[in-house]
Amino acid sequence: MLVDGGSSIDILFRNSLSALKLTPAQLKLYDAQFWGVLPGQSSVPLGQITLLVQFGTPDHFHTEFVNFVVADFDGTYHAILGRPSLTKFMAVPHYS
Repeated sequence: MLVDGGSSIDILFRNSLSALKLTPAQLKLYDAQFWGVLPGQSSVPLGQITLLVQFGTPDHFHTEFVNFVVADFDGTYHAILGRPSLTKFMAVPHYS
């Protein structure tokens, strides 16, 4: 999972969709393109899906529903958590 405070959307990659045993039939329509993942190219997503995401340890955790845009290509990471998730989890990324 990559946390990217510069990303305006949360992205789940195609290979992660199948790893989670989810099918394209479970996706909702998402009719906008997005830029910035593939250098110089726009991407047309497969759709969007809402998944339960949990951060923390067994003793101290927080769980939220996250709306992921599903990219129509495989990624190095399973997903990218952008500003929408950071806001939900009230997380502050620290960059060096």
